[in-house]
Amino acid sequence: MASVWAFDNTCNSNLATYWGQNSYGASNQSDTTNYQKRLSSYCRDGVTDAFPIAFLNVFFGPGGKPEINLANICSAGADPVFTGTQLANCQFLASDIKTCQAAGKIVTISLGGASGGGTFANNTQAASFADQIWDIFLGGTSSTRPFGAAVLDGVDLDIETGSQSFVPFVSRLRTHMNGASKKYYITAAPQCPYPDSALGTTLNSVSFDALYVQFYNNPCGLTHYNDGSYTWNFGVWDYWARNTSPNKNVKVYIGAPGGKSGASSGYVPLEALQTIVKDTARNFPSFGGIMLWDASQANMNGGLDKAIKATLNGGKTCGGTYTPARLPHLVPLLSTLLDLRSPMEGTNGTLGITHQELQWGVTTAMPGGLSSLAHLARATVDEQDDFLLPTKHRSSGRFKYLRQGDATNLWR
Repeated sequence: MASVWAFDNTCNSNLATYWGQNSYGASNQSDTTNYQKRLSSYCRDGVTDAFPIAFLNVFFGPGGKPEINLANICSAGADPVFTGTQLANCQFLASDIKTCQAAGKIVTISLGGASGGGTFANNTQAASFADQIWDIFLGGTSSTRPFGAAVLDGVDLDIETGSQSFVPFVSRLRTHMNGASKKYYITAAPQCPYPDSALGTTLNSVSFDALYVQFYNNPCGLTHYNDGSYTWNFGVWDYWARNTSPNKNVKVYIGAPGGKSGASSGYVPLEALQTIVKDTARNFPSFGGIMLWDASQANMNGGLDKAIKATLNGGKTCGGTYTPARLPHLVPLLSTLLDLRSPMEGTNGTLGITHQELQWGVTTAMPGGLSSLAHLARATVDEQDDFLLPTKHRSSGRFKYLRQGDATNLWR
């Protein structure tokens, strides 16, 4: 009997697709035939590797229970709820979840959303909420399990409002997960501006397995890739992954709209996305794949998900560990080639800086040579890391990209 392919988080070829919000249907309300389908209908091929279910949008509802809203598939407004709560009973989806898992895919629960989520009164409540999530969605037990006997594979944080730390929540989840026989994952979906306003502190403090960075509806979105604005900043997230993240092997995905109506901005055609995938996979060790918003959009976009998965597989590599980038060897070259204003003073002098909040930019060292001189709003650097701190170019006031092997034509 043939073995079932299993999800491998170490690969750079994974495709994560959000399911649950019927994004296409929300934008095309008269086209009811093509509304979001049951989860199992998207699991019958080898395309998507991870399905975050969106969303658990209320943390503390009636009866102290969370609430989930899966648009046209299951919600408290259209389906039964557990007594004394507004937690929808979606146990008919247990078979869908198990079908996807049997096909080697992971299925997680995504908390938050653009307008969802909640706050914690204190660290104790945050940890208690993690216990509750463990019991009703993951490996615990409860009489109020929305997906019945199905055991999800982890938790995704799509927190887009507020600035509260989720460190106690994630830490308690890790405690549960580390003691389990099953492999679990914790992911997050920050906005591409760095640091993320909602999750920045949490991302720097506790271990995540992957980030689905939203490169849409933002000034650093996909449409700005090599457009001359120098706002595309995947290099910043790669540097964060290998130097600041507690998990130096965290994978960073490029989040993209699955269709033109999937976002207000940031959608790029398939050919452009394929180019970005190839370049990023070749140059950035933390790259983990593509995240699409969402399944309903991708399903109505001419097979975009299948085509981008094929592109990802074309450059597939798995395994390996990464060490922090060390950049002192770049200082003499760059200080000669770049016409810079006086850099910010640092503890190592005018061109070196340690344990300092960066205000302008940071270079990232990639295998084979130089990569992007990426725009960085703010970041904290470990004390042991010494590297160049470039500032604005004297005439343009912008940062330019350094391409591999391109030391004579930096300003093209």
